[in-house]
Amino acid sequence: MILSRRAALAAALTTAFAAATPALAARRLFGPAGRPVGINLYMVAASYRADPEGTLEALAKIGFREFETDLSGPAPERVRAARERAGLACASVSVLPTPLRGGPSLATDPGELAKAVHTIGADYLVCTLFPLPPGVEMRPQPGESVEQMLARVSRGLSADHFKRTAEMLDAKGEALRREGVKLAYHNHNPELAPLGETNGLAILLEHTDPKRVAFEMDAGWVVAAGHDPVELLRAYPQRFKLMHVKDIAPAHKTNTALKADTMEVGSGVVNWPRVLRAAVDSGVRHFSVEQEPPYSRMPPLEAARTAYAYLSKLEI
Repeated sequence: MILSRRAALAAALTTAFAAATPALAARRLFGPAGRPVGINLYMVAASYRADPEGTLEALAKIGFREFETDLSGPAPERVRAARERAGLACASVSVLPTPLRGGPSLATDPGELAKAVHTIGADYLVCTLFPLPPGVEMRPQPGESVEQMLARVSRGLSADHFKRTAEMLDAKGEALRREGVKLAYHNHNPELAPLGETNGLAILLEHTDPKRVAFEMDAGWVVAAGHDPVELLRAYPQRFKLMHVKDIAPAHKTNTALKADTMEVGSGVVNWPRVLRAAVDSGVRHFSVEQEPPYSRMPPLEAARTAYAYLSKLEI
C-alpha cells in the first residue's frame, strides 16, 4: 500500500503501540447493548423509491437503527417523518460535488444544503465522489455508462487536482460549519491509484483541515484497490468518522477503475473483526452496510438482513 512518508511513519508507530498493548477480551460492537448498525439506502434504492415509509419500517424490523440517504428522493420533511415513525436516526445525507442530472450538489448554496440536512436530522453531509477536472462535464459519452465515464475521467486525475479538491473541500466545509453542518468526503478506489509516492486519498487527508473536513471510509473500495483499511485508519487517526461496511468477493480483481465485486457482509474476504476494531480505535462512529449491484445471490433487502445478522453477532 502506498502511503505518504508522514502517514507510513504514523501507521508504523501506531502498529508498534498496538502490539505492545495487552489484548482486551472480545466484545460485541453492535446490537442492543452496542453501537447501532446503519445502512446506506442506495442498497435498497428501488424499494425506497417505491415506498419510502415501508422500506424504513422493514429495515427497522430487521434491526437497523440508522441510515444514510441522499437528496434525490423524497422531500426532507417526508424523510424525517418516515424515519421518526420507524424509530431510525440518520447518520448522513450525501451529495455529488456537481450535479449529475440536476438537483442539489456540493455546489448548491450551503444554507440550502444545511436546511435539508437539519430537516432530515442528519449528522453529516457527505461528498460521495471526486470532482471532475475543469472543463470535463459530468456526462457520459454515447454508449458509455456513468461508471465507465467516471473510470475514464479518473485515469487523468493528478496530484495537483487532488490538492485543488482539498482546497475546495476546506472552503465548503468551513461554509457548512457556519451553518451547523459537518462535511465529510467518501472514497471510492480511483483515489487510491498511485501518484508517485502518494495517492489522491492521502493528499485529501493531508491537505484538509480536520475541523472542516472529516472522511467516510468505504472499506470495500479500499480493499478493492488492494489496500489495507487498517493501515489507513492507523495512519490517519480521528480523520475517518464514518465507514461503509462493504465486503469484497474472493474473485474480485484488484483495480482503481471503479470496479468492485461485492457480496453480503461477512461472506467475502474482508477481516471485519480486525477492521472494525481499528475503526473504533481510530474514531469511526457511524457504520453503514452497503453492497454494490448486481444482487445475483439474493434480493437487496435479504442481503441487508444477512449483513445485519452477521454484524449483530460479531465479536471484535
